[in-house]
Amino acid sequence: MHIVDVAIIGAGLAGVAAAGDLIAVGKSVLLIDKSRGIGGRMATRRHGETRIDHGAQFFTARTERFQKLIEQLRMQGVIKVWSHGFPLLLDGVVVPRPDGHPRYACTSGMSELAKALLPAGVEVLTSTQVTAVVPIQGDAVDGARYEVLCGDSTVCLARDVVLNLPPVQLLQVAKAVLGDADVAALSAVTMEPCWAMGGCLSQDIPLDAVAVECQHPILGWISRNHTRRGGASEPLSIMVHASGAWSAEHLEDEPQDVRAVLESAMSDIGMPLSWDGGPFVHRWRYAKPAASLNADYFASTVSAGIYAVGDWCQGGRVEGAICSGWSVAGILV
Repeated sequence: MHIVDVAIIGAGLAGVAAAGDLIAVGKSVLLIDKSRGIGGRMATRRHGETRIDHGAQFFTARTERFQKLIEQLRMQGVIKVWSHGFPLLLDGVVVPRPDGHPRYACTSGMSELAKALLPAGVEVLTSTQVTAVVPIQGDAVDGARYEVLCGDSTVCLARDVVLNLPPVQLLQVAKAVLGDADVAALSAVTMEPCWAMGGCLSQDIPLDAVAVECQHPILGWISRNHTRRGGASEPLSIMVHASGAWSAEHLEDEPQDVRAVLESAMSDIGMPLSWDGGPFVHRWRYAKPAASLNADYFASTVSAGIYAVGDWCQGGRVEGAICSGWSVAGILV
């Protein structure tokens, strides 16, 4: 049994950012995540002798607080400027585009950003699936108003609950504490999927850029993953994302079939893949918002102390996820 001021469900960037601010002012916090680690779609997979980022590919910094954080992490060597913009693959041709503001990447893998944000002293339960958030029946315990129930029989009592989940999952977990207006608002937020394929290469692809955005019926993004790491000894590696539309149409395809289609598409654009050991294929069912909430966070209209955060609140950016967590923490401190 855990009894805390704030239970945060989902240890992605928004959840970790919220936890940091709450811990800093003395709140007791429990972070719960169904995955084995933290970071959510800031995901890095160990593959052979290298690390491949198969979720979020880069981030920008526009707000003052996030810019200060990024500068601090850059000085520590956690992140670097990866590019100032990406060319566009259009009708099979790579079209240069003018440079813009810096795009950052983590030097050891994108999951390092969440680890850098994780506050010391916060308790984290990983590999723990939350099944429901329900009101406490009867007298409150140490000010707690809600029970957070988990599939492994873990129970957490909390005064406030912050849900850092895709809205579809959130609606299932928190249905006992949401009203009709809450459901309507959250249902309006839609997420698109993404199939991802990555691996090591014996030969680099013919692309004179670190990555390219694609306007293509199948391909959405191609990244020369090894350029994030640097160093002559870094193995060549690649990450290919399918387009959102193609991923949605083929959401339930078998991974080996997805691999074949993506490999064929890469060959068709003149970038055939020479694998060194073979690739992995990963499905992101909720990759990025197709329609956002257009608010910093969500607050239930019927249940005090029930909030939701995430990149889907404001446009899908990495910075948006972190600012969402900071914003909700600001009203809970």
